[in-house]
Amino acid sequence: MRFAGPVGLWLALMGGASQATVIELDCRVGERSNKYFQPERIQLSLDTDTGKALIRDDLTAKVKDGPAYGKIETFNDIRLTVYWRVGNVPRDPKLSYSPTTANELTQRLTVRAGGDATLVSHTAGQYLDNLREFRTKATCKVLN
Repeated sequence: MRFAGPVGLWLALMGGASQATVIELDCRVGERSNKYFQPERIQLSLDTDTGKALIRDDLTAKVKDGPAYGKIETFNDIRLTVYWRVGNVPRDPKLSYSPTTANELTQRLTVRAGGDATLVSHTAGQYLDNLREFRTKATCKVLN
């Protein structure tokens, strides 16, 4: 078993890692530190063989047609980390920095044993000094 948390449980139920190539996760984001740049719910489809991830969330749906694509950064006994980017996110009117759009929003979701997770969101405007980080907790469960 490669992952002791929800992914490990799924692998055990499905007969081991040799049969498990795609894992579906459903994550609920808790108290969001920035509701504009952080989704409320994240659904992930993870291919553990290729390291590719397909992400569906309410934030990505606002700015592009279809899901976002990302990658699995870490998949081991301690944690699962998935990383993805969303471009051309409209500016949050509550923030004081000048760009009209956040040129890029990067999201990093780390899921630990038991399903507890952390979502870290970085926004970048026109200049590097406009980088903002938002962190929040989430809870994830395996769907399949």
